[in-house]
Amino acid sequence: MPRNHSDLMINALFLGKPGTQSGVYYFANQLISEFQKSYPDVKILVSKSSHLTGKSIVKVPAFPLKLRFVFETFYRLRYRKKYWLNLDYFLPFRFGVNCLGDAVVIHDFLVYDKPEVVSIFRRLWINWQFRRTSLFAEKVITVSEFSAERFRNLFPSQKTKCFVIPVPINLSRFNNFESSPKLDFLNNPFLLTISSPWKHKNLAVLDQVMPSVHANHGVSLIKVGARQKPFNVVGFDFHDLPIYNFGYVSDSILGQLIRSSKAVLAPSTYEGFGMTVYESLGLGIPVIASDLDSYPEFPSLIRVKDYLSSAAWETSINHLLENANLSHSNYTFDISVYSVSKIALEYIRVLTCD
Repeated sequence: MPRNHSDLMINALFLGKPGTQSGVYYFANQLISEFQKSYPDVKILVSKSSHLTGKSIVKVPAFPLKLRFVFETFYRLRYRKKYWLNLDYFLPFRFGVNCLGDAVVIHDFLVYDKPEVVSIFRRLWINWQFRRTSLFAEKVITVSEFSAERFRNLFPSQKTKCFVIPVPINLSRFNNFESSPKLDFLNNPFLLTISSPWKHKNLAVLDQVMPSVHANHGVSLIKVGARQKPFNVVGFDFHDLPIYNFGYVSDSILGQLIRSSKAVLAPSTYEGFGMTVYESLGLGIPVIASDLDSYPEFPSLIRVKDYLSSAAWETSINHLLENANLSHSNYTFDISVYSVSKIALEYIRVLTCD
């Protein structure tokens, strides 16, 4: 075990209650849970609304976001930790207080690669904060080689401080069947997409495709992940519609949905990692996804090259549904390299190395 892990403090003040199928939320939640189990001396700052508990958890009262750096400074001085890790996805963009610590995690460079998703004023602000992050953080951790390459290209003078540590994947979070109700509607054929409703997720292309797919194959699409109240699946039944919007669902329900689906659809035009794709492949379910560099090469990952085209998506979906050997994959993606214990250990190694 690397030395000095007891000198580490993690900032996860953004980690409140789950309310969407957010890859960033699950990334932080799984990593923190592993630190709590294997490295109990690590202190973890979370907001008062967080569900996390334990001796290593330090809950911070609600306060104005502009004063966040004051509280971080206070707790850093109070606990005298040598190493500091910011897991907050937005913190380096908005505040630049990571100069107090050693490392910051950056998942993607969406504002550079897809600037149309934010206003011009917010774009200028985020660009400025990115530059502050690259300048002041002692180490920048990206979640994929794709994101690391973008960092090195954008900030060549800071490229030596960039490290790659993948997102941890823990399929056991889907296995709590005892607390999950029996879902009779899973006997109906359906496709699944798991995504927050951001513009770059490209969900509109599926809205265009599904009426035709449903008419030809009798297959519906279930959308999971929108920012709304948890969906009550008890007693739900299909009503012969092409699309159902479930919103947020629990991990155990999501696991049942993935395992029962014909395929998982990932139409996003940009991803820094693509946690949904990796998890679905790890469960042995085929995935139809946009042809993005951040996704792995794998036999049961069907890439849509012209991913802005509804016709291209319809062709790929029809091909899968018309070929029984593709409907449930004979391949299971090996996710052992992304195990939470290995990823947590890698964080300790990177953070404590000189």
